[in-house]
Amino acid sequence: MPFGNANITGWETFINSEYFVGLDAVTWNEAKGNCTIKGTQLVEVESSEENTFILTMAVKMTKSVWLGGTDHQVEGKWVWQSTNSELSYSAWEKISGQPNNLNNQDCLCLDRSLGFAWSDRECWYRYQYFCERELFTDS
Repeated sequence: MPFGNANITGWETFINSEYFVGLDAVTWNEAKGNCTIKGTQLVEVESSEENTFILTMAVKMTKSVWLGGTDHQVEGKWVWQSTNSELSYSAWEKISGQPNNLNNQDCLCLDRSLGFAWSDRECWYRYQYFCERELFTDS
């Protein structure tokens, strides 16, 4: 399904989560707030399979995409913002030495200029974003 700037149904499902595609270009903090309003959080990638899934969405985007990682509190210690837990999986772009903290970059994105590899960026950049929520199952 093409996202572009239209034709989005809202939510995409993968395993036990649903993902919302935010097409508006916003800062990392604005993206975090937009996700919170929806009862979600910025995406926290926990496996290579989940990363592959979000990449299938990212390649349809017109800008880089914010994820939920940050090293704002302790430089070089990357955590997921909603839980403050360290990243157990990562897919940093290695050729350019990501994360490189150039100009005090503290927010994680899928960098369109690097083929949507993980990169740290200044949090005030205006990118699109993905929100994530767990699916509720009947038990």
